[in-house]
Amino acid sequence: MRTLYWAGDFPLGCAEPATNCLPTVIITPPQKSLNITLKVAHNDFIEKFKNNKVADFFNNGDYLTLFPQITKLPDALDGLRKSNIVLYHKIGATDGLDYYIGLPKDVKFSSDWHGLEKCVFVINNK
Repeated sequence: MRTLYWAGDFPLGCAEPATNCLPTVIITPPQKSLNITLKVAHNDFIEKFKNNKVADFFNNGDYLTLFPQITKLPDALDGLRKSNIVLYHKIGATDGLDYYIGLPKDVKFSSDWHGLEKCVFVINNK
């Protein structure tokens, strides 16, 4: 696991030491993918995120397929399941990766939230 860093608004990235930035999940294009289960879990996650049902994904979805190391962040998993943590999506300016940043529900993404993130999911879907 790595820690999230940012300069001003962005770019985003993850670096050592280990804290709350989970390893990058690599989703290959469907025609090249040998792991259809991973692609299905990713599609479910994106659908739930877009429909504001992230808690459903972490309660009933195949979240361990997509984010197997979330078990190392039990407080974050509990917060996602109870909707006490809200995910925000940003694309890294320099790497083009998808960053899903989990903040406590009372922290606005437009505020200075640096250091308040509870979990960060990084997805490479290129």
